[in-house]
Amino acid sequence: MVKKMIKLIALDLDGTLLNSQGKITEKTIQTIKKAQNMNKIITLSSGRTKKGLEEYIKILKLNNTNSFIIANTGSYIYELNTNQIIHMATIDINIAKNIYEKTKTENIQICMYDEETLYYYGDKPNEALKKDASILKMNTKYIDIYKKENQTKKFGRINIMGTKENIEKSLKKIDKEILKNYYTVWNIESSFEILNKKANKANALKILAKYLKIEKEEIMAIGDNNNDKEMLEYVENSVAMGNSNQKIKKICKYTTKTNDQDGVAHAINKWAL
Repeated sequence: MVKKMIKLIALDLDGTLLNSQGKITEKTIQTIKKAQNMNKIITLSSGRTKKGLEEYIKILKLNNTNSFIIANTGSYIYELNTNQIIHMATIDINIAKNIYEKTKTENIQICMYDEETLYYYGDKPNEALKKDASILKMNTKYIDIYKKENQTKKFGRINIMGTKENIEKSLKKIDKEILKNYYTVWNIESSFEILNKKANKANALKILAKYLKIEKEEIMAIGDNNNDKEMLEYVENSVAMGNSNQKIKKICKYTTKTNDQDGVAHAINKWAL
């Protein structure tokens, strides 16, 4: 069988495109520019919101190119040159209320993410939420999940945030139907994500591929962590970062160098160009 040319490159951000200092190296920037000059479509695919990706969109100069972002772990797909949302899969505020009512005796916080703001219910943001807000460079804002005017609000995702031990205790109290009927993922120990069942990176990538009339054999995806798993399983040309855990490496066709060794640049040069 003739190997198909890679047309789209989907890149996770944290632990993949970014090194351990949270930077995109010049070598990686130039490699992505080279790929764009060869008409490869660059797609950032991240658990971050669009606002949390803006800095890197500017660095890579993606706004005026045929580029896309998959944001909020697949809740939104944006076409950057038109700034249009081409897919949205949100979650209702009533889910946050349900979770809060079952877990309010635990030392955790219910947080809700839209594309601009990190909302929380409670007295003040806990340490896990403050850390996430700092990384994403986003504002936190209190929201009354019981107030009438807020009942129509929808979010990209709802997070249970705190220590791993306290989150695990809380999960035992949540309705099993929520865990069954929604997409859930541990991305980091201090945060358990709950999203629309249609919101994961793989499903978003399928929708984008259909939109662009690209076959999955023409996609390369690069990632390192648990919320990349479905995306890496979906594509034929899957690449695990050298700093990935063994579960991620096991499901991937290729393994590249680490994020501190320009692993993304190495992978693109070796398997996509």
